[in-house]
Amino acid sequence: MRSKKITPTRALMEILVHPDDLNEVWQVVEKIRKRRAGTEEYMKLWLLKARKDLPSGDNPWFPWYDKNFGFVVRAETEEQARQIAHENDEDENQTKQPWLNSKYSECAELLQDGAAEMVLGDFRAT
Repeated sequence: MRSKKITPTRALMEILVHPDDLNEVWQVVEKIRKRRAGTEEYMKLWLLKARKDLPSGDNPWFPWYDKNFGFVVRAETEEQARQIAHENDEDENQTKQPWLNSKYSECAELLQDGAAEMVLGDFRAT
């Protein structure tokens, strides 16, 4: 059996950090190492919007009040971004789970390049 290498950093962490938190601390340490090495993978920003071309009989945003029409989400994947939007929705999620379904919502990664523009402005008045 191969023994675990005990470095001074590891020894200090195991003394100072509660055992329940140790794994989380090591994840942070690994992120710092990756950042210094230039190999860190960053979270992406995703823009989720309600589709505008839905028929009124199959539209989770009808009637339009008490609903979210867009989100900007930080996540690694589109699936994770959709799940986060789904978990933070309002009345639009009563039957169709529209943030999880591309039939009802659009989800696109927000890239750094491109023209200056407003990314999300979503105002509704009663």
